Amino acid sequence: EWVDLLKMDIEGAEEEVFASPGAWLDRVGAIAIELHGPRCQEVFREALSGYDYDGSTSGEIHVVSHLRRL
Repeated sequence: EWVDLLKMDIEGAEEEVFASPGAWLDRVGAIAIELHGPRCQEVFREALSGYDYDGSTSGEIHVVSHLRRL
């Protein structure tokens, strides 16, 4: 029912997963993800546009925490 931390490294499928994430995103507290390419980054950011969160990047890993719907 609730995921504290979702770690994703899905080799470019981020665009497919986050194009229309649905209600599951409301049940995630934090995401650590490796985004593969500019389009995947854009789709990921669009999916999070209705959320407030803290974000950081370390190397190739993007982390969003304290994810909550606006």
